[in-house]
Amino acid sequence: TTLFRSGQFSISPYGYVDTDYRAYRGDGAPADTFVLRRARFGFQGNYGSHFDFALLTDAVATSGSIVRDVYLNVRVRPEFQFQAGQFKTPFAQESGTGATNLDFVERGFQSILYPSAASAFRSPGIAIHGDLSGGMVQYWVGAFNGRGYAVVNTTNQPEVIGRLRFYPGRKSNSDWFRGFAFGRSEERR
Repeated sequence: TTLFRSGQFSISPYGYVDTDYRAYRGDGAPADTFVLRRARFGFQGNYGSHFDFALLTDAVATSGSIVRDVYLNVRVRPEFQFQAGQFKTPFAQESGTGATNLDFVERGFQSILYPSAASAFRSPGIAIHGDLSGGMVQYWVGAFNGRGYAVVNTTNQPEVIGRLRFYPGRKSNSDWFRGFAFGRSEERR
């Protein structure tokens, strides 16, 4: 739902709440727990066909900043875009998938090895990215703080991340084949 639209400018609210209840039975079992894991709310919008922006906060953040995303994306062409701010680092397929679109309750165990895993895969940085051949090929190359949410980088070295992904069936009529992707990501410090 668009909250505000005026000519070329629009802004829309979005958000989600993620809860977790765990019940235990038996002798020596821990207490039952109810946890509000995520309560994320924000705005996303655009100005014309060249500028996109977003702000996402996490109301239940217990450490660090409550701001998860705050960025500006400049779309010169679909094949060449520039993004700056704090956003998800373009590393693995799974880290780029939002919590509302995961197949299971938790991410895979290997995701703790990804860059910026402790900060929900987000870090301040800049990136160049684009979609080639109508989205059949996607690329990202960026330099990031590598320390997570707006934390000072003490290493004097940016974290450089690149990702190349292929969608061979992007123009197919098959939903399964259209979503099939393979690719590679690389991180350098």
